[in-house]
Amino acid sequence: MRLPAVAALLVLGACSDDPQPAAPVQQPARAPAPESAWVLQAHFPGPTRHDVAPIQTPAGVLERHTERFEDEDGAFVLQWADYPQAYVTKLSRDSIYDHAGLGAAAAVGGKVTRSSPLELSGFVGREVFVDDGRGGAYRSQFFLVDRRLHLAGVATSPARLAEPIVRDFFGSLRLVQTPR
Repeated sequence: MRLPAVAALLVLGACSDDPQPAAPVQQPARAPAPESAWVLQAHFPGPTRHDVAPIQTPAGVLERHTERFEDEDGAFVLQWADYPQAYVTKLSRDSIYDHAGLGAAAAVGGKVTRSSPLELSGFVGREVFVDDGRGGAYRSQFFLVDRRLHLAGVATSPARLAEPIVRDFFGSLRLVQTPR
């Protein structure tokens, strides 16, 4: 099964009041690095690719870091972006998670079918399930740590979301603090 481009769904830029695809963007302005960085880690089911790309958000153009594994049945993704402190402090954590979930659903023309809080490594996050109405299913977990928004996601079929390969991926997630 080939699914819509994972980047179209699992995007931190979906944290937008207008989740439509953004116009091409210029080079992002680098936000000042935090004194310490929290990194979301996972065990992927195979070799991954890493890329960094600019993404348009309501907070401006940011760098989106992506690590992904793709196979014929879908994709497993970790992403993160550092938002400016002023933006993070003006919105509630729940508001940021709401925008991320709704933006992800809008990116594939789907609907959020379930959204619930969860905890990872002492941080409150949000888990969101999306049905695209065309046989695709998406499970994402968002965590806002300091001003860094992390996303773990799987885009696949509804049946595969219940399989051990997906449970193992989400079960392996850890937020780890690394000194800068």
